[in-house]
Amino acid sequence: MENKLYIVVDCSGSMFEMAKQSISMNLLATIREYKHSFDEVILFLWNDDLKEISFKDTEDFMSFAASGKLNFDKLEEKIISLSKKENEVKILLLSDGNFNNNEFQNLSNNIKELLNIYISFVQIGADSSVHQLKCISLHEYVYFAEDILTSIQSLENISVQKLTLPTTINEILTVSTVDEEDIDEW
Repeated sequence: MENKLYIVVDCSGSMFEMAKQSISMNLLATIREYKHSFDEVILFLWNDDLKEISFKDTEDFMSFAASGKLNFDKLEEKIISLSKKENEVKILLLSDGNFNNNEFQNLSNNIKELLNIYISFVQIGADSSVHQLKCISLHEYVYFAEDILTSIQSLENISVQKLTLPTTINEILTVSTVDEEDIDEW
């Protein structure tokens, strides 16, 4: 199973203010330099559209322009599509959280039902809306921009645990026994 990291960068008009676009570009450069355990890093720029761009080519992601509004339908489509194709979907979303509350709440409600999706948010800018970002973030935690590597490490260390459900009533009622030799003495 390939271990992928999906990075979604908010490129809406509010990211043009207060040097948030520059902060995002610097964070992406930091991620590129960091020796993470992901087999592949896939980058999406998110505003009116959700555009996948090369993460290997510096010029592709260092020249994006912040403009427009966020299209939540496009992001939701992509997340649902990924959840159907892959066992684990680890998403790092860089955003200021300044978006329509109703659209965001709809996205949050739909995504929380997907058990193989892990989203970690990194807040960009002093005016970021942490409350909005916490709604669908992993463990309801939002990282500061300076903690970008910690946010990546949190996603590296997560994996879906496969549960084996009992198939018969006897499996449920059977109690495993432990040999006395296996018990450590204090």
